Amino acid sequence: MKSMRLIAPALIAVSLLVVSLAWAQGGNPPASTKESGQTSGYGQTAAEQTAARHDRMHDRLEWLSKELNLTDGQKEKLKPILQDEGKQMGAVHDDSSLTPDQKRDKVKQIRETSRPQIQAVLTPEQQEKFKNLKEEARERRQGKDEMKH
Repeated sequence: MKSMRLIAPALIAVSLLVVSLAWAQGGNPPASTKESGQTSGYGQTAAEQTAARHDRMHDRLEWLSKELNLTDGQKEKLKPILQDEGKQMGAVHDDSSLTPDQKRDKVKQIRETSRPQIQAVLTPEQQEKFKNLKEEARERRQGKDEMKH
């Protein structure tokens, strides 16, 4: 009986230590599938992934708004375009049957499909600025790629 009193606290302490160490190493505590639904390989539920995509779409819309000085009407027209783009990219990200190169190609294809839709909402001056932003981003990516090699 006395040994049981010593074993129970020791087991609890060891369990807490293991969980703390796993969490400290960057792991997420496992989400309960009962409480939060199915989780992805990153420990996110479908709802959390949707929220993250919405946040990225909102951030991109805000960035475009700032860079291109969009009107409220333009923002409203761009929102569904960016939402659709985000859904498609999320599907590519979640598709475990694709290689990283295939995913990169799919993302590029999605961007190329949405670009004309975005440009159709912009004024000629905004279209020119959008084109320049795209070129600057390409140059930054190429610079990073050169530094890797």
